[in-house]
Amino acid sequence: TIRCNVQSGSAGGHGGGVVSSIKSSLFMSSCVVSSNTTTRDNGGGIYLYEPARAEIFNCLIVSNNAPPTYTDGMWIDSGTATLCNVTFSGHDTAGLGINGGAVVTVTNSIFWGNNNDVLYGAFSGVMISAYSDFQTEAGGTGCISSATQFSGFYLLSPGSLCVDSGGELSRSLGLMLWKTTRVDGHWDDGVVDMGYHPSTVWRPKTAITIR
Repeated sequence: TIRCNVQSGSAGGHGGGVVSSIKSSLFMSSCVVSSNTTTRDNGGGIYLYEPARAEIFNCLIVSNNAPPTYTDGMWIDSGTATLCNVTFSGHDTAGLGINGGAVVTVTNSIFWGNNNDVLYGAFSGVMISAYSDFQTEAGGTGCISSATQFSGFYLLSPGSLCVDSGGELSRSLGLMLWKTTRVDGHWDDGVVDMGYHPSTVWRPKTAITIR
């Protein structure tokens, strides 16, 4: 389990920030994975090879680097992965790479400001997406393709269509209390916003009853 920031790492092979290999399990929650570099393979930020189970929840994956034509953000080769409320941005080649028949489920997430949202390797794979914002990829149920309107450190500006557009309630995901996606800092109450929710010291816009 990783619950921290992974920044400015480097590797001569794959996975400049995080590597998870055969039959291992990985759970990442409320992490910032940024400015990591691999010099000769995929996965500048995160590299997963045949994971038994991988869950990436409420994470910001931005501005990672890999050689030209290789995936900068996160690469998964075989196995399965679940991405929920993840924001990918600032990658010169691609935010997410899928290969080896991997099955990746993406919900409530944002792919914006990458050269490609998703790249598929020679042995391909499957992405199942819902209630997410894609810039270059055709999404599934509830997905949109709308300029995210980032402001500050990947927060959402007023008027962003990513606000209140997820597929679940923020409360059910644990993303309401002291969490926000919004530049005004207000808590995300009601239908969950798409993307990464950092902590906030601001209170909700209106009174919320906690049961």
